[in-house]
Amino acid sequence: MARSVDFITDSTGLHWLPRPSSWLGGMARHWWFQYHMGPCRIASPDYFKALSDRFGVHTITEADDGTITLTLPNPANRSLP
Repeated sequence: MARSVDFITDSTGLHWLPRPSSWLGGMARHWWFQYHMGPCRIASPDYFKALSDRFGVHTITEADDGTITLTLPNPANRSLP
């Protein structure tokens, strides 16, 4: 089963994840993300929306064979800083 998570990288290079729906799933997702991408923080729904409007949303996906794919945000969907 493939894993996937949306995240935002701000202007300082810090990664932000959306708030998880459960603490156990959120902890597993957090560890998995940090293993592949480095340190990250959790954003509230409103803050994640504000960040996504400014910086766009990336997606990281790990296929069943272990291949990692990053999807970059569409610059046309972002507002200027």
